[in-house]
Amino acid sequence: MKRLHVRAAALAGLTAVAVFAVVQIHRAQPVALGQDRPPEVVTQKKKPKPKAAPHRKMAAPPATQPSPAEDRYSDRYTERYSDASLAEPPPATDGAALLGSNIDKEVPEAGPDLYRDGADGPAPVRSVAGRHSPASDPFAQAVTDDNRGLPARKTAPAGKKPARTARGDRAGAAARAKHARPAIDAFGPDPAERPASDERRASNAPPRDPFGDAAPARPAVEKPHSMTGHGRPGGKQLEGAQSPTLVVEKAAPDEIQVGKPAVFAIRVQNTSTAPAHEVVIQDLVPQGTQLIDTHPTAAEVLDGRVVWSVGTLKPNDTATVEMELMPLTEGEIGSVATVHFAGEASVRTRCTRPQLALDVSLPGEVLMGDDVAIAIKISNPGTGIATGVVLSETIPDQLQHPSGSELEYEVGDLKPGESRQIELTMNAVKAGQVVNNLVAQGEGQLRAEQQSEFMVVAPQLEVSMQGPKRRYLERQATYTVTVSNPGTAPAKEVQLITHLPKGLQFVDANNAGEYDPVTNTVHWLLDELPANEAGQVTLTTLPIEPGEQMLKVEGVAQRGLSAEQEEVVSVEGVAAILFQLADIADPIEVGGETTYEIRVVNQGSKAATNIDLVATFPPQLKPRSAHGPTRDAIHGQEVRFQPLGRLPPKGETTYQIRAQGMQPGDLRVQVQLLTDEMQSPVTKEESTRVYADE
Repeated sequence: MKRLHVRAAALAGLTAVAVFAVVQIHRAQPVALGQDRPPEVVTQKKKPKPKAAPHRKMAAPPATQPSPAEDRYSDRYTERYSDASLAEPPPATDGAALLGSNIDKEVPEAGPDLYRDGADGPAPVRSVAGRHSPASDPFAQAVTDDNRGLPARKTAPAGKKPARTARGDRAGAAARAKHARPAIDAFGPDPAERPASDERRASNAPPRDPFGDAAPARPAVEKPHSMTGHGRPGGKQLEGAQSPTLVVEKAAPDEIQVGKPAVFAIRVQNTSTAPAHEVVIQDLVPQGTQLIDTHPTAAEVLDGRVVWSVGTLKPNDTATVEMELMPLTEGEIGSVATVHFAGEASVRTRCTRPQLALDVSLPGEVLMGDDVAIAIKISNPGTGIATGVVLSETIPDQLQHPSGSELEYEVGDLKPGESRQIELTMNAVKAGQVVNNLVAQGEGQLRAEQQSEFMVVAPQLEVSMQGPKRRYLERQATYTVTVSNPGTAPAKEVQLITHLPKGLQFVDANNAGEYDPVTNTVHWLLDELPANEAGQVTLTTLPIEPGEQMLKVEGVAQRGLSAEQEEVVSVEGVAAILFQLADIADPIEVGGETTYEIRVVNQGSKAATNIDLVATFPPQLKPRSAHGPTRDAIHGQEVRFQPLGRLPPKGETTYQIRAQGMQPGDLRVQVQLLTDEMQSPVTKEESTRVYADE
């Protein structure tokens, strides 16, 4: 009979999933399955080993376990599947010895400590761009410590490693990982074709282990963005290194025959002092056989894969599972069983909560141009040390500081209950409501924010302009310009300036407005504009160029006050088409001819486009020929000219049509003209008298 021994151990402190392979084969005399007696002498000589601790077989449920007399496989067990190795586990010591003696590839031992060599103790405060030393920082020099005499926080010298944390109540839980095997059909590839190996490993390379040189391979998982924990510290027995070790044996008869059922057995024993959790035994139905039954009932049978879920194996516990197979083909029959399990470890520690708090004092209002001093108190009301504390300030638009608009001050560490006093001085440069934000941040996502408001009182300027936003060429436009002071103090030496574009010509201005032809600007001057007062002036212009014209008004005063507004004036031209119709000879005799002249003039300021002209004659007049700026066509009594694409402003053109009187009478010729600018055509008539000789 063939017997397979596999041993594996989970490294301390890590959740482990063990995948086992065939590592050595023994031949033994047949022994009844389940007998507890010393192993027989095998054909291969081995050095004597100490006897292993007794084990317990995994009991099947009473409802499904037959008695020896009723078991339909009991005879086959006695005849063909007896093996002393199944009755008693092979000798073993601890997990490390098992691995060293039965697996060729050396497994690194666990590291001595969680900390790596070369740790420099507590990390230094992170570097922050723009940070200043106390002597030159943007905050005022007055920085005091409310806890004078407190010693500075010490850090470990470079190259020293902190002492390892003693075993005790430490929070934490070991993660678990499971390595799934692909399903293999009972008639799939021959196991003999697989590459020979003394050890089966997961495909992904093992990562570094904080307790040693290498850690078991773990499946790649996506890191969650946020997760709330619910783990609790485990028992004292789970603290420290945990090394659950399992011994796996697989047994089969030396010979099986086609058409006769055979039983393959797998036994797993925990030979360590630590429990193995989530134990799962998995085997493949050998190629050339058919699965008949499993004992105990397998948790999963799918695509040639049989899985038993054992659960937890306590120290010295044993679990045995069996497959009854029907051989179908001759040849070498077998499969590789794997066992997955997880180890547990626990740690606990004490957690404190540092906090940051800000208290800001400042005046209620400040006159624009004056300095404002902000008194800042930063403290730690929490229970732990707040490390790497940095105070940052974003200067509002109404204030100014010589160091710029983004300020940072490195406070350092704050012990529980400790506070610091800092003063920040800035200059008020713009009137209005000030919203000042101070932010204190520390390592570990510590953050405190204080928003303060105060008023910068000062005169203010606002300007506006009202007038037409659309004008035609050479038609005057008058604009009203308003300057107001909605502030809290008078505005001194107010200047109001209107900038004219080259397409607008200055005509007139009231209230002593002065025009400067060099800069094409109009100026007004006010000695003082009281608070909450407004003044108005008027300006008249003449559009002289078509297109969009930018009209800008600007107001300036003392203390750097300024305001401006821009208005776009659209100047357009007008296409004004006028046409005249006249006959050269009137009256004419029957058979005589006359010429009709059509004169088209664009009297507007914009080009006319697509000028379409059509002339219609009565039956007594016959059109003979036509002439004009575009091609013509005579169709019976109608003469049509192709549209004229463009007639510029002040431009004109002439059309001529020659016609012959056919019958006497007062005859009327009708001409119709249409352009893109017209919504409907314009029609004119000309009367011609045709007489007959008597």
